[in-house]
Amino acid sequence: MNYKFKSTLGLGLSEDNLKFLAEKAFRNLNLEDWKNQRLSWSLFNNPKDPLPGRDFTFWEWVYALLIFLREEQLRALWCEGYVMGFVWRRQAEELLLNSPIGTFLLRFSDSELGAITVAGVGQGLGGVAETFML
Repeated sequence: MNYKFKSTLGLGLSEDNLKFLAEKAFRNLNLEDWKNQRLSWSLFNNPKDPLPGRDFTFWEWVYALLIFLREEQLRALWCEGYVMGFVWRRQAEELLLNSPIGTFLLRFSDSELGAITVAGVGQGLGGVAETFML
């Protein structure tokens, strides 16, 4: 995965990015020893074994992100570090919990292919709000 991101976008993946991808691919949010796990074809890209609650595979999800990020402006945002990207929704909420109004982060959508979720703190929203940009 790291090679694919680096060759396509010019920037490889961090350890946190790789851990997120391993957790998503293995469908295990508390994956221990993720660096020594081997991913089966079924979990990677078998249409009969999509991601939980979705109608797409892990690879379809990753590939859609690569296509999405190849656009010049998005690639620049990713390479400059303005897109947090690989973060679980709950983690995003926790990161924003005590942040001032107007704070936001950009993460990759779990439910939409090739989409970014904007999670932010707004007045009168009762905490964190999310909207999708396709």
